[in-house]
Amino acid sequence: MKRHIYLRMKSVAEAREIFLSRFTPGTFLPPEGVLTVAARGRVTAAPVWARRSSPALHQAAMDGFAVAAAATFGATPEAPRRLRVGVEAFPVNTGHVMPPGTDAVIMVEQIPDPEAETITVEAPIFPWHNVRRVGEDLVAGEMVLPEGVRITPWGQGALLAAGVTRVQVRRRPRVVIIPTGSELIPASELDRDLPPGRLPEFNSVMLSGLVAEAGGVPEVAPICPDDTASLVAALQEALSRADMVLINAGSSAGTEDYTYQAVAALGEVLVHGVAMMPGKPTLLGVAQGSEEPAVFIVLEYNPDRPDLDTVVLVGKGITFDSGGISLKQADNLDRMRGDMAGGAAVLAAMQAIGRLGLPLHVVGLVPATENMPGGYAYKPGDVLTAMNGKTIEIISTDAEGRLILADALAYARRFEPKAVVDIATLTGACVVALGQGVAAGLFSNDEGLLTRLQAAGNAGGERVWPLPLYDEYLEKLESLTADVVNSAGRNSGVGSSAMFLKQFAEGYPWAHLDIAGMSFEERPDTPKRPPYLRKGGTGFGVRLLIQFLRDWAAAG
Repeated sequence: MKRHIYLRMKSVAEAREIFLSRFTPGTFLPPEGVLTVAARGRVTAAPVWARRSSPALHQAAMDGFAVAAAATFGATPEAPRRLRVGVEAFPVNTGHVMPPGTDAVIMVEQIPDPEAETITVEAPIFPWHNVRRVGEDLVAGEMVLPEGVRITPWGQGALLAAGVTRVQVRRRPRVVIIPTGSELIPASELDRDLPPGRLPEFNSVMLSGLVAEAGGVPEVAPICPDDTASLVAALQEALSRADMVLINAGSSAGTEDYTYQAVAALGEVLVHGVAMMPGKPTLLGVAQGSEEPAVFIVLEYNPDRPDLDTVVLVGKGITFDSGGISLKQADNLDRMRGDMAGGAAVLAAMQAIGRLGLPLHVVGLVPATENMPGGYAYKPGDVLTAMNGKTIEIISTDAEGRLILADALAYARRFEPKAVVDIATLTGACVVALGQGVAAGLFSNDEGLLTRLQAAGNAGGERVWPLPLYDEYLEKLESLTADVVNSAGRNSGVGSSAMFLKQFAEGYPWAHLDIAGMSFEERPDTPKRPPYLRKGGTGFGVRLLIQFLRDWAAAG
């Protein structure tokens, strides 16, 4: 039998472009108002603005004593300040409204005798220390959620905190699922033995669940027999009451492709066959060992300003890194909750950028997941496929940060950016090269971008040091089964990791910041160190990125 190819196979990108050129998601679904408490999973029909600031009042961010910061000025161990409890120092718990006249909180752990009638303060504290100020999360009139996003439980909380009790959402799309196949037995009859030549129909049950999870209202039609006329009739009936129809049937390149014939009889076939790249997406590949689902966070500032320069910030968001199957040693494993420092820096920078009102279009991308071992975890020897189609052989599951960044860097290209900067706690090798707490490593494929970032680091007090991207690093990434390996071993760790990322940063100026030695401060506080570099998480990269973007905006 001669095979007949109806249409050339399209790539995923081509299919997406064809559909979006003919169809604007959400426009055919009218808006409706719902209570915020019942809006989980719904899609916003318009931007939602804060009616009040959040928090609405100054709140304590720590358990301790609320004081007026000025009352502690001049305090030293030799000449401490003693504040009377209930008069000058007020006991507060986290979240309590700050008493009138107070503007700072002294942590209870810093008070030698918290049960005494006075507390002793041996060092001055700054105003608003350990205090969540009014509007720190949201300012009245600020956008809480943009149009076209699904409302999560966290989104509900943000809306209610901002005084939004009712929200405009798109009507849920009605989706009819048509199972086809004369040999199928309905799911409701599968408790009996299958007759010869008959098969169970269960795909529609799975599709219904997926539609419901995506926010639609599914409906399963009766099983349609294998002939074009029956399928055309079923399609016409479903289209009369549905927003979308899913046909649970194989679409082949043979001469008896009933699905193709039925769709062509009713309208135009835009795409027939999509060439899919086999393998697992890198973000989802890393995430599959964890019970916590992966999240790909996309934030946009000035999204409707095509006249402005576009800069994309990408942050590694590994919320806990066990090493996966390539398990880390137990020493300092608790610190691996900080492997999301790059992602946190991007989120904080995006918040500051919005408040500064910079004349730029800035996009923040944070792929976020845990890296855990388990029965479903990815493992050495697996091959993952990144968003740009390049394949990656897994040598070590503990080299996971570069994998999730690969998808984000490939995704960044769709914004046609003037520059992309990624920031990550990527390699221990960078700490060996530059030292703990000394400087971050800087790699770039663009000399101008590298110079801008180095200048911003010097101005903002967050030093970076340029490192090379020699071609020899790429040779160390060669694989027998994929385009690249994800780890070249210890002897070229920092350079090969940056060269790996470069393979996915295509079509734009790109820079990579390795902040592994800068994200956490182990040493106790000293007078020589700036007050913002206290022991613990440093927030390194926030000041650098903000200064970089301010300089970019100032340069026009």
